[in-house]
Amino acid sequence: MPRRRATRAGGAVNIRARDDNRLLLPSSPRVTQPTHTARELQMLDTARIMFGERGFAAVTMDDLAAEIGIARPLLYSTFGNKDRLYLACI
Repeated sequence: MPRRRATRAGGAVNIRARDDNRLLLPSSPRVTQPTHTARELQMLDTARIMFGERGFAAVTMDDLAAEIGIARPLLYSTFGNKDRLYLACI
């Protein structure tokens, strides 16, 4: 059995056979996450739309998080509370 070595290519670890350099285990494709700024802009855009359609009182942080597709604590850690999120939208 050929010896194996791990190599790093583009951030993913590939295990290759040493003698013929044949790929034994495929690396998973790299999934990119939105940057902090891009995610914050997505939150603000969605909040503007929802506040505009429903009004401030009718929109909850749970509604916003569900619409954006994030966990509610991320909204709170980014903006603090609904009032600050609303002010950031203005």
